[in-house]
Amino acid sequence: MDQPTETSTNLLEEVPDETPSAVNDMQVKSESADLPEESEEHSLDGPDLEERSDDDPQSGNDESSSANAEGSSGEEFEVTSEYSDNDSEWSPQKTKMGPLSKPTKQRQKGKTSTSSSLNETVKSLMKCDILSASGNANDMQQFVSVSKLGNKAQALAEEVAKLSIDDQPQAKKDAKSLIVDSMQFEPSAKIVDMSWNVKGLKTMLKHHQLKAAAWMFNRERSEVEPNGGLLCDEMGLGKTVTVLAIIAHERVSSRRKAPTLIIVPRSLVAQWLEQISLHCAENISEEVLEHYAGARTGQRDVVKAMRKRLIVVTTYEEVCSSHPKLKPPVTLKSPEEIEAWKENEYKRRAGPFHKVEWHRIILDEAHLIKNKDCATSIAVRALRGKFKWAVSGTPLHNGVEELYPYLHFIFTSERMEYETFLKKYSNGLDKVLETVLHRSTYSTRILGKPIVTLPGINNRVVEVELCQAEKLLYREIQDLGIAMINGLADTKEKQSKCIFAVITILRMFVSHPLLAGKTLGAVLDQRVIAELKAVAQAEGVAEKPSGIIIDLILGVGDKVASRPRLPGDFPKLLELFQNHLMHIHQQYGNYEKFLRMNCPRCESLPTEEAFVVTSCLHVYCEGCFDELPNQDGKTDTIARVCTSCEASIQEAGYSGDSPKDSPKKGSPKKSSPKKRKQSNPKGKGKDAFKKRPQKSFKKQVLLRDPSDDEWDEPSEDEGDWISRIGDRMPSAKITAVRGLISEWVKEDEEVKIVVFVQFLKTVRLLQLMCEKEGWKYAVITGKVSPISRDKQIEQFSKEKDIKVMISSLKTGGVGLNLTMANKCILVDPWWNEAIQDQAYCRLYRIGQVRPVEYVQIVAKVSIDLWMIRLQKEKTRNIHQLFNTEALKEILGVSEDVREEPNGGFLILTGKGNKHAQTWTQAMESGILDEVDPSEED
Repeated sequence: MDQPTETSTNLLEEVPDETPSAVNDMQVKSESADLPEESEEHSLDGPDLEERSDDDPQSGNDESSSANAEGSSGEEFEVTSEYSDNDSEWSPQKTKMGPLSKPTKQRQKGKTSTSSSLNETVKSLMKCDILSASGNANDMQQFVSVSKLGNKAQALAEEVAKLSIDDQPQAKKDAKSLIVDSMQFEPSAKIVDMSWNVKGLKTMLKHHQLKAAAWMFNRERSEVEPNGGLLCDEMGLGKTVTVLAIIAHERVSSRRKAPTLIIVPRSLVAQWLEQISLHCAENISEEVLEHYAGARTGQRDVVKAMRKRLIVVTTYEEVCSSHPKLKPPVTLKSPEEIEAWKENEYKRRAGPFHKVEWHRIILDEAHLIKNKDCATSIAVRALRGKFKWAVSGTPLHNGVEELYPYLHFIFTSERMEYETFLKKYSNGLDKVLETVLHRSTYSTRILGKPIVTLPGINNRVVEVELCQAEKLLYREIQDLGIAMINGLADTKEKQSKCIFAVITILRMFVSHPLLAGKTLGAVLDQRVIAELKAVAQAEGVAEKPSGIIIDLILGVGDKVASRPRLPGDFPKLLELFQNHLMHIHQQYGNYEKFLRMNCPRCESLPTEEAFVVTSCLHVYCEGCFDELPNQDGKTDTIARVCTSCEASIQEAGYSGDSPKDSPKKGSPKKSSPKKRKQSNPKGKGKDAFKKRPQKSFKKQVLLRDPSDDEWDEPSEDEGDWISRIGDRMPSAKITAVRGLISEWVKEDEEVKIVVFVQFLKTVRLLQLMCEKEGWKYAVITGKVSPISRDKQIEQFSKEKDIKVMISSLKTGGVGLNLTMANKCILVDPWWNEAIQDQAYCRLYRIGQVRPVEYVQIVAKVSIDLWMIRLQKEKTRNIHQLFNTEALKEILGVSEDVREEPNGGFLILTGKGNKHAQTWTQAMESGILDEVDPSEED
């Protein structure tokens, strides 16, 4: 251990004898603080949290709820083991225990608001401070010329002496703190050119990493739970190396055959293995066991194999599958019987991860368990371990209630229900966070200087304007949305789903019109087609984006655009028609029968896949039927007049509604290539949601596990507009992306560009764009296998001619190191800024040597503006924003929006709504199916 010299003694004596000052944005204590006593009627969502500022990022769209909790005394309490049919949080742990520590003083009972310190802490956990890391050339050389003596105290004293007189007092406190922190390691960490050498690591620790690692050691050695915590240093500050420091430095003998479990997203497994090999000594990196899909151990006794290793790396999916889903038999009645059954079944069915008593559990990207109700979160919290760490640069996306899964996880013996958590910690949660939370940010300073200084970032917004054709179609989608929302005004739950779906469809359209193909098919009636043709015929439009879009849309749109449908039962009408044909044959002969089988409008025999049978017992080609006028000669209404008998048609049955029916004798025969079948309208009005078979909207959209990046393979059939015209059809945003990439490639032959998008179909369109321009590219999305993702990233890094990487925001925006790139484009805004910020933080982080340019593309007068405003308003729950003013902006109306007594909305448009008569048919056509959550990768 280094012996302090006279210089170092003077340095330390000048610093007041106090607890080493924390360098984090919030005060973090090295010893366990007294945890608060339970109190009455406090909510985690106190009034202070409702105060918003323009600078605050917005929360995400995860479903959450605030709760006021009735208080209880600080006495011992019973933790219930409530069981859900879907997932269970039950595990064979202690279920009765007292407070985590004794309170030092009694709190006055009564209703109070969440403390302002907690409010500020929560705000800091929901925003990124990375832009403050930009510095000048002097800052970049901050810790270079220092003492070569290897004496940490003298080296730090020399560094402090370089500072101004005003900066030296705080820097001396930092120096003393660093020396104390270095003593936490055995042997003591040594200083080398302002970095710290720790036994077990090949990589030097920076000052903030040393402090974080020392804090983690203190937490693990604490006599008071939790023996772990939340490591929430901002993205790019090297949390991985900090975590590896406490693993690598630890004596192996202390584990007692209990390894450290590291749980990571599947896309980050290769990166973690690489980091372990890069930073840890060989005796550490050789003791790693991988166990996940595609790399499971082949040994019969998996638990035994795990216990032999120092580190086990796995994925959230593996842990989830290891946790048994327990549903007690209905024959069990008493709580004792149910509890005994659960204990036996858990022991019998638990997977290997839930059978091992882990020495340490580390969750990377721990925000994947923030939804307390998802199966992954439940499974992770059921793991048993001595020390537990939740690691995330963006722990909170929506609000303070997301702290529950983290605290539930890290308290190694406590297994409290959510309601108990609310009661116990609703008042004084900030006190708990002082103990269990460590967060350094890019504005954190040590020894008078920022902990990290990066070469600079140019962050700008490029506003694009939709062309005339895009504006026209966007307005039609808004009008259709108004009609659908109004149609569901008396069913609040269904209307909320519809509003969310309309928002998503608008977002998709703004990204590129072809993403909303089904919706375009629904609005492309004869009136809209006529308006588009009128725009295209204007002088000078043909060669502009509007002209190209209209030409391509009409080319595919005319084949799928249809009139509003008349009601009708196809099998019933077809049977009546066939009986009528038999009657004609018997009465008038075969020729008359043949004439009756022809379409009255085109006098041709319809195809079996696309014909319509009417209540007046005529058969039409589907296209001819859509062209029939009503009594006023209009061709855009639901009413039609039969060409043959000149009577109003009351019902109509469509052949596409019964694809499984084989052609029957006397029905029209196949005579042309198969056309796209229309969807089956089985319901009317407000029953449309009931009648169409749908997946659970709540599970598929609102409560979707963000770690689930699977998606449905897009169809390549005739109805897939992207496959047919995606390479030729422009859009405002794609044009802007093309322009930026072209400009950057011309300016710098070494440039590397990452384009982040929200929708997988946008990825397909960008691939078509790159192929057309001759740019080589890499792709990482949820569709790409983890092995292929790793290969794509490696090629993008090493191959000079691969200039562009196209990435979905959720897959490429989390955990990856993309410092090989220096340009970044964000095409689509996301629900909250925390996730969005992760995009450019993949590039702008430790290791970046070039200035970074980050461009966000925003479409003027569109849903983009509402999304950005939503981010700034920092609302806890997305559904709270479904208010009258928000709907006016989303749907582009200036008239009144009335809230109905049941909570639904009625949108009053003075000009009337062009789709008021067609919204039911539009919904039945399946346009809401476009809101497939797996498409938002």
